[in-house]
Amino acid sequence: MAGRLALTNYVLQCAVIEMLTSRFGFSLNLRPYYHALGALCLFLAAVLLSRIWLSRFLNGPLDWIWRSLTYRRMLPLLIR
Repeated sequence: MAGRLALTNYVLQCAVIEMLTSRFGFSLNLRPYYHALGALCLFLAAVLLSRIWLSRFLNGPLDWIWRSLTYRRMLPLLIR
């Protein structure tokens, strides 16, 4: 499961962290001991969303684009 959504999860987690902590986003400033709790919550949300996504699709959207470009052909996205 993790390999089929690796790129999508990585980019999504980076975007969420950037949005929460940057001055262009919410400028959230957490105490260091909350970082582990925040990472765990973000990980659990990614696992839940990944399971829901993979029940309908073969790969994550960014992973599908990357694989299609690598193989130079449109790969199937939907589960038949």
